[in-house]
Parts: sequence; C-alpha cells; structure tokens
Amino acid sequence: MRGSPPVLPPLLPTATRSTPPNRDDEESLSFMLTLINKIKT
Repeated sequence: MRGSPPVLPPLLPTATRSTPPNRDDEESLSFMLTLINKIKT
C-alpha cells in the first residue's frame, strides 16, 4: 500500500479526475467554496 501512488482526496468530485488537474481543479474548488457559502447563508 505504501508503494502506491497518492490518491486524490475523496472531497473532489469524480468528474474532476478525468479533467487536466491544474486549472480545472482551481475552478472546481472555487465552485465548491461558493456552494458551501450559499448553503451557510
């Protein structure tokens, strides 16, 4: 198990795994943050 590559955090939606990491990851993160903020208010 130690030799296996790092796994993406389960928090990320499965859709982001098929997309290129950098830019789309930031967009999805900000999107999730706005969703959380909407839920809080």
